[in-house]
Amino acid sequence: MEIVGHCRFSWLGISDTGRELITKEDAQSILWDPIRMAVRFYLFEHVMLPSVRSQTDQNFRFVVLVSDDMPAQYIDRLEQLTAPDRNIEILRSSSRDIGPALRPLMNSVIETNPKSVHFRLDDDDALCSTYVEELRSIMIKHDLPVGSAISFPRGANCFLHNGQAKHCELYKSFIAIGLAFVNGETYRRNPFLVQHRKVGHRMPHYVDPRFMAYQRTLHTVNNTSGYDTDLYDNALNSPGIARILRNHPEIATNCVTPEVEQAINSAFPNTDGQSLRQAVERSTNGRQLAETYGFL
Repeated sequence: MEIVGHCRFSWLGISDTGRELITKEDAQSILWDPIRMAVRFYLFEHVMLPSVRSQTDQNFRFVVLVSDDMPAQYIDRLEQLTAPDRNIEILRSSSRDIGPALRPLMNSVIETNPKSVHFRLDDDDALCSTYVEELRSIMIKHDLPVGSAISFPRGANCFLHNGQAKHCELYKSFIAIGLAFVNGETYRRNPFLVQHRKVGHRMPHYVDPRFMAYQRTLHTVNNTSGYDTDLYDNALNSPGIARILRNHPEIATNCVTPEVEQAINSAFPNTDGQSLRQAVERSTNGRQLAETYGFL
């Protein structure tokens, strides 16, 4: 059984760049803005990539989807970053539709595997070190049928509040981070093709809440906003952050509780909660990062 992870890195997709953008050139200028790309690279390098490299089970493929017309300086950096990793691949595609972009990969896996598991991870989030190990254990123990979904709902939010990165626990059934689908001859869908919030209503599923499985990184440098300022503090005008602080008043004046910190340190033994928060704080100065990377 093959396990394949999927990640989109500033891929020029229809849903990723916003339907309000009029032309492809508009989308490219926004998506590949040097300051935005510097922030995305920093989080990719210091949050997401270390979590992939630290998996206790390294018998999996991790495919990073990019647009084939992404500027060369970004492709070159991405290739240099992932070159040491034997299980990380860069897939270049001219398609703006995620289905056709990943279809050749999906078909090639299914041709050699009667059953395979495909999971998703955004380029600024992280998975716990035992994620792949747990995924494989579930499949071996329960032999889930083709067309099933697997979700690990317990994780942590990492967000900025007044310039300080904070952590709080998050429980979200069928969250996109680490959401996995069992594929085979009768079910061929990559994990980006299904609306994750509706998985529980449409598919048989296995949900395991026993451990902290991910970090969701909240910031404004997403696909359609955050380009008009050098400081990306998403607490400034965010109803979502205000809601988090209301629900977790204990972190209004602190960055994390001891219980959550202990869970994060256990989930990410390659680093710790403080280092993850520092990485998010350092990502706020996009212009400085862009100059350091040579993007400006």
